[in-house]
Amino acid sequence: FFKRVWVIRHTLDANSPLLTRKARKAFKEETQGLSWPPSLNDYAGVRESIHFHQLVVTMSGTAHNSSCTVYGQKTYEFCDVNIG
Repeated sequence: FFKRVWVIRHTLDANSPLLTRKARKAFKEETQGLSWPPSLNDYAGVRESIHFHQLVVTMSGTAHNSSCTVYGQKTYEFCDVNIG
């Protein structure tokens, strides 16, 4: 099940649980939490601003042929995340 490609987006803002303390501080000091800090506005800055060990994505849906509920789960490591 769930054999299609799924694109998941998460907005990195001052309330994002994925941001480091340093990035949250930059949000508050540089932009009052309104936009992404200019000092972190490149690939390396974004990459250094997020931190997690694993993201677990769970999905549920309904099978076409049986109308049964189906489930899927995938665990992503930090190296699996693309910035951009």
